[in-house]
Amino acid sequence: MKTIAILTDFSKRAENAGTYALYLAQSLHANLILYDAFVVASDSPMAAQIAWPMEDYGKLRRQSENELQAFAKKLREKLSLQKGDLFEPLISCQTHDGDLSADLEKLLANKDLVLLVMAGHDDSMSTLLLRDHVHELLDATTLPVLIIRDQYPFQTISNIAFATDLELADIEVIRCLAALAKPTKAQITLIHIAPANKSDGKVKAFMAEVFRNIDYPLIRYQKMTGSDIMDEITGLDENHSYDMLVMVHHHKDFWEKLFNQSDTQKAAAHVNLPLLVYPFPTRALPVF
Repeated sequence: MKTIAILTDFSKRAENAGTYALYLAQSLHANLILYDAFVVASDSPMAAQIAWPMEDYGKLRRQSENELQAFAKKLREKLSLQKGDLFEPLISCQTHDGDLSADLEKLLANKDLVLLVMAGHDDSMSTLLLRDHVHELLDATTLPVLIIRDQYPFQTISNIAFATDLELADIEVIRCLAALAKPTKAQITLIHIAPANKSDGKVKAFMAEVFRNIDYPLIRYQKMTGSDIMDEITGLDENHSYDMLVMVHHHKDFWEKLFNQSDTQKAAAHVNLPLLVYPFPTRALPVF
């Protein structure tokens, strides 16, 4: 059955992201995995200077498992308070020793997984390491990642904005978004940021392909003009009534990573809307 993994560090932000994922899972009829990759001393830069007894390792694992169970209990309590005949996701817990990047491959081995959900982080120095983990995840994952900003509440998804450059590969993303949008009959708005004098020939060809390949009527195109892509993207949640922003994360080579973050990494740090990031390239995208 379809499954959503909530990546948690047990912070208030992560708890809010978990609540968002819970209600989203109800809409999509998906189960949940609460996942914690706790860090052991061997993963620390100071590992060589630390004596790490096995009993302390066991204590960390037990603490992780206990906190996961407590988190699961909170989510189940939220389900018990609901009225009506709503879908109730099964909630399981999973923990591994090591950091997230080392254990990601094990997590992704679950063929039912369709989405990873995690909390965004603020811009303080105290969360610099955590923000680096977000960037590592975006570079490594083969699944879409949904990033929920601090305290953003779940609301029925009625308008999804997809920032696209009209590449044919984006049509497969739109197909996946149609499955996400269908339960609530949400509008999918294709946001194309381009110079004002650019020819519309590519737009017509792209939209023709969209409607030829995707059986979902609530898709529309919107052109935005601007010299700074990130200014336009980060302004979407201020100027429009969108419930979610979607972007495609293109993996960069070494030199691009060294000198400049990708647009999706910048958006993950600054966009207030829930940010759904699709990896590219990838062999196949899961359908919600």
